[in-house]
Amino acid sequence: MSDSDLEKTGNKGGKEENQAQREMSEELQTVAKNLEPQQPLESGRSEQLNPINDTGGGPGSGQKPKKIKPKVFTGPNPFQALAEDEEGIAGIQAQVEKERKRTLQERFGEILEGKFDQFPSAKFETELKGADSLTIIKAGQPGELNLHIIVSWTEDGEKKNRTFSLTEDGKMIPDTSARSAWKALSKVGQKTGKDGEKTGGITKELLLDEVLRIAEKVNPRFFVSISGPILRPGERELQEGGDSTKIPKVETENPLVDPRKVDLLVGHPSSLCGFFNEEEGLDGYWGVVYPHCIVLSSPAINNAAYMFVFSELGLPDIDVTGVDFNLRPEMRMIDKQKRDEILKTYWERSLGSLNKTEARKLTGRGVIRKFHSGDWQGNITKAINKVEKRVK
Repeated sequence: MSDSDLEKTGNKGGKEENQAQREMSEELQTVAKNLEPQQPLESGRSEQLNPINDTGGGPGSGQKPKKIKPKVFTGPNPFQALAEDEEGIAGIQAQVEKERKRTLQERFGEILEGKFDQFPSAKFETELKGADSLTIIKAGQPGELNLHIIVSWTEDGEKKNRTFSLTEDGKMIPDTSARSAWKALSKVGQKTGKDGEKTGGITKELLLDEVLRIAEKVNPRFFVSISGPILRPGERELQEGGDSTKIPKVETENPLVDPRKVDLLVGHPSSLCGFFNEEEGLDGYWGVVYPHCIVLSSPAINNAAYMFVFSELGLPDIDVTGVDFNLRPEMRMIDKQKRDEILKTYWERSLGSLNKTEARKLTGRGVIRKFHSGDWQGNITKAINKVEKRVK
């Protein structure tokens, strides 16, 4: 290769090198601009000095550094993006919380709003962590009803509770100082992790959510309150204090109502309506009416569920013409007049006159008893299915 060729090649290489350096410089300028806030300087100048302003190939290139006007870069600023991410996360969390509260209010409207007068009072088992029970009691006058919610728990061996009022518009109001009441509940079931962070506790939203869960299982619109006791104790029960002396008696303070057991009878595909005594609610005996039988249940440890089979007791089966069993349980018997007539005919004027001793004597002759032990749910479901097999 000749000297002239070498010179041409060298000049070409130098130009390519300078071009590469200029392109790299422009890229660095873009990155630098990207890392700076796109706002005017405090002095009011909209123009900013670029930290990299040697456009001529760096020190020693023989070119005088020039101050250039930075290009407007519209891409994301990584630091600004990080701040926006944090704000975005906070915004999302706020939106989720808002949606959760909205959902709670929607559920309240569907499950409980306008149905306080039909709610059967009881002391329920609860899924609230750290709580022993959740008692729900109707209070007030018609049109101004509240549900009293009593949360009970054990703290350092001491029984404690707090009472709240659930209003007809879905507000949960403590009966004592709001601050002390919610502070007390915030410690129920609370745990401290190894890092010292505390988790658990009962909030206003968790409490309302649990009340709605129980109410959804109980289904207050399905029930009707009646006057007079349901399956009142007979002479034998008054002497023995239970249905059978063969079952070990368990000392317990006010047995709790399991909402799932209520749902088992109420949610059966053949159920028509339910009834309870106004004074006892679900803490005593309560009943569910089916086309071919009535089932009575009670949460008491030594009590059994009683099934009264109409055909074996000389009663006609209930006429279910026009009843759509594909509907939800509370919607099947919406004819109030027909429902009231069924309760009068089959319960008030007939089976309701029996006390527990008399009902026990009819066991095997129209009355079936299932004790709340072992696979009670399975046993009672099989018994109902056997009697109601003609209902599709």
